[in-house]
This record gives sequence, structure tokens and C-alpha cells, in this order.
Amino acid sequence: MLCLDVRADFRRLYGGDGVRGRLPTNGNVSRVRGRLIDVKGAADYIGSSERHIRRLVDEKRIPYTKLGSGRSARLRFDTAKLDAWLDEHSFEPEDGS
Repeated sequence: MLCLDVRADFRRLYGGDGVRGRLPTNGNVSRVRGRLIDVKGAADYIGSSERHIRRLVDEKRIPYTKLGSGRSARLRFDTAKLDAWLDEHSFEPEDGS
């Protein structure tokens, strides 16, 4: 699966898996946040271009966080949410046998 290779490369380049701390003991995984990365980091993380990431943001098709307001706002992407987004949008072809 391609996205696993991209994630491994990202971890090697940027260090660690991006997850802060451990999973909560109560099983509430939705509160676990990954590391916040910028547009370039998100493009590297999913193996895409910065332009494509910005288009996905403009179309509201990718999870992101906007820090600030107006033209000076900074876009950040949570690696845990990107992982979930990649898993949700991954396609496994059926065996044709």
C-alpha cells in the first residue's frame, strides 16, 4: 500500500510517528492529536504537491486547522487526522480470480 511507504518516509525524514503521548485509557481515540504540520509537510506526508493540498483545502476535502484569520492565516494539518483521511480514501482492489 503506497500510503504506508509515504508515512514511513515521512517518519524517517521528520522523526517519530507524530503522535503526542499515549492513547487515552478510556478508549476515546478521537481526542488524540498528531503533530501539526504545514502545507509542505502535508504534501510530503501524503506524497502530493503543495498546490494539490491547497486545492483540497479550498474544496474542503481534507481535514485542516486554520490558525489566524484573513490572508495571514496559517494552515496546519494534524498527522493523526491525515492518517484517518488516507485510510478512509484508500481503495483496495478486489481479487479478480
